Amino acid sequence: LGIGSTTNANSPTQVGTAINWRSVSMGFGHSLGVKTDNTLWVWGLNGNGQLGDGTIINKNAPLQIGTGITWVQTSAGTYHSVATTSSGGGQFWSWGLNSSGQAGSGSTSPDSTPVAPTGKSCQTILSSLDFETKNFSVYPNPVNDVLTINSKNLISEITTLTIFDSMGKMIQTNILNNLNNNLSIDLKIPTNSAKGLYFLQIKQANAIQTIKFIKN
Repeated sequence: LGIGSTTNANSPTQVGTAINWRSVSMGFGHSLGVKTDNTLWVWGLNGNGQLGDGTIINKNAPLQIGTGITWVQTSAGTYHSVATTSSGGGQFWSWGLNSSGQAGSGSTSPDSTPVAPTGKSCQTILSSLDFETKNFSVYPNPVNDVLTINSKNLISEITTLTIFDSMGKMIQTNILNNLNNNLSIDLKIPTNSAKGLYFLQIKQANAIQTIKFIKN
């Protein structure tokens, strides 16, 4: 219930004191809520990381996750969660149990923090399938300090390169102008960035794609 205890309540009980809740969704023992300031809050059962706070510890009161992200809508499953944001024209995130691929991340590995699925079946919401026909590569992965984006075709259409950490916090944005084809772009990762999972968002004129990479 998110009321700060595990005591059943047989009448309506207010959750906390906030009065700016916009929407909530209930799963099998866990709940998600979005406030009018577009922050995401979670509580309840967390044995499979379905709360997305990086742990498997249950929470009996609302806990904010995914700070720095504009959350729009959530849906709580049995032991996993999904949500959309307004970032990049609309992104889809998932976390929790993934034994049947329900997170859409391209694997069956669980995630205890929100992950932006990648690949053709899980493109960024509102992105264009045409993006995948364009010949570009991102390397090395894992990366130490410089990530190279190489394209033999239509790189001049790439307008923005943005790096997010695993919680969706924007780390770096690069706006590109007057690029030519057959060009490599070296994107230096901030030296104070911690090791772990990051996301590179490549934005073109009519498409957005998000790619996972690991920082050593």
